Amino acid sequence: DIIRMRMNPLLHAMATDDEYLYPLSQFRKRIAYANAFGTDFVVPVGTGVFLHKNSDFIHTLKKNELNQSFSMLVGVFTTENLYTDGYHTSSKTKNIIDDENSQDELLNMSIRLDSLGWTKKSF
Repeated sequence: DIIRMRMNPLLHAMATDDEYLYPLSQFRKRIAYANAFGTDFVVPVGTGVFLHKNSDFIHTLKKNELNQSFSMLVGVFTTENLYTDGYHTSSKTKNIIDDENSQDELLNMSIRLDSLGWTKKSF
């Protein structure tokens, strides 16, 4: 995994610290784009739309966007915004984030970013 090879404190901070997440939360829309599975080795789809195999963060498929968009769109998913005024409103997400025993930095990064509420498009 490319991110794991290049993990640095700034990248981790930008995905987990409220100093960076709060300004990002102020956008009305947050859209992440990624190439479909197996088509981009530089930025894999999991990295592009911050998916983690151990995350149970709910991603909702938006079928209506698939029917109305051009044919190269593979999937459109959304996550609920659980981040309000600099605080996570879901106790489940907050507990995972605040768990000092959590050794999986990528899972923590994925959950923190997902909690902002996103539209994720894969082509």
